Amino acid sequence: MFPYNTKQADKARSKINKKYRPSLTLGQLTKIVELAQAEEPKSIEAFQLIASLTPYVAKAMIGAVTPSYEAVSSEQKAQDKQEALNDSLGLETSKELSPKITANITSLPKESYWKLCYQKRERLGASMLSAEENLGAQEYAYLNDLMSAEEIEAFEQASFEQASDMNIKGDGSYEE
Repeated sequence: MFPYNTKQADKARSKINKKYRPSLTLGQLTKIVELAQAEEPKSIEAFQLIASLTPYVAKAMIGAVTPSYEAVSSEQKAQDKQEALNDSLGLETSKELSPKITANITSLPKESYWKLCYQKRERLGASMLSAEENLGAQEYAYLNDLMSAEEIEAFEQASFEQASDMNIKGDGSYEE
């Protein structure tokens, strides 16, 4: 019948790490990451949550992954209809991120935030980013060797000038 008895099968099955897929909103995913990051001392499960969900949240924020489905409220449907009407008439509509989403993005670790800014700049262009987002994109490009020699020189010069304006010494200490 089976190559091994049921006790062996039960033992092998218990070692399998079963996984489930709940339907969570971006806000809920972000909250789970925040709670896992706040846990002290961090458990293995907290580290696993952070490691698996942080990149997923970042991808969702920039649109690299799409939701399984969307539950749209009647208010959102009305707003979508208005935007469609404005588009058909050639009128401008605001495509800015809501303050809540922006707060979630800026609460990420700075390296993740910089990467998101860089990806957004690649997708939309520098003119569509805020000054803070452009700076984050430049930081990411600089640290990951994605700049030309001229861009590196300009970035380092601007950083040096900014440090000089703030009276920062060469050792990183601040002089008043």
